[in-house]
Amino acid sequence: MNLKSILFLVFVFVLFWVASLDPDLGWHLRYGQQIFEEGRVFRDNTIGYFLTDHIWTLNYSLYQWLIFVLEKYIGVWSLSVVQSALMVLMFGVIKKIFKLDLISGVLVVSYFWLLSLPVVGLGLRPQVLSTFFLVFSLAILIKRRWWWLVPLSFMWANSHGAFILELIVMSIYFGQLLVKKDKEIVKFSLIGVLVIVVSLINPFGIGIYEEALRHSWYPYKSINCRVVTTSQFGNCNDIDYYKRAGSGGSRSWG
Repeated sequence: MNLKSILFLVFVFVLFWVASLDPDLGWHLRYGQQIFEEGRVFRDNTIGYFLTDHIWTLNYSLYQWLIFVLEKYIGVWSLSVVQSALMVLMFGVIKKIFKLDLISGVLVVSYFWLLSLPVVGLGLRPQVLSTFFLVFSLAILIKRRWWWLVPLSFMWANSHGAFILELIVMSIYFGQLLVKKDKEIVKFSLIGVLVIVVSLINPFGIGIYEEALRHSWYPYKSINCRVVTTSQFGNCNDIDYYKRAGSGGSRSWG
């Protein structure tokens, strides 16, 4: 590795180093604590203030377990290290695949940072893992290391609802193989089936697909209203609703 590559990776690491400001961090850590200590996930809303009879189908288990272990045994600052390290790996792969020079790499990273600041600026969130997994899915497809998609499916399906993106990019790639009449299309099809099967190895089974489908077409504001509307605060379509209910009343999933 030459000096320019080292400087590039140091730039990425420093740029994405932020304190953990995620407003959802507290309940993610609480869920992670239960997974770590009791080996089970929350299904009933036993720790929330709103809709205590609500049934959760949130596939964050691996992410929640990870951040709890990091915070417990190393410290909350370790979440910043992990986010920066993930971004270093991600952009290292991008730089290598597309053979970017130092200036081009810095421009790509800076543009991504500006676009993703509302997410990465809050620290290590599940969306950060999804971005990392998406880039590696594309890299795996480009390099035709297809079997790596199987363990990736397990990790992604247990980390964030955007796991469905892996199947979407695989479907597009499958279409390209069809057009090109690729000789290994049967092999890729079998791997695709394995990816789906492995993704079902999660605490909620096929329920994570139902949740992903529901969130793909529900307007975000409607999701919030559907999940947290309580009569004591009035109509959640009213802009003053959240002032009355408090910031915690407007969260439906992190």
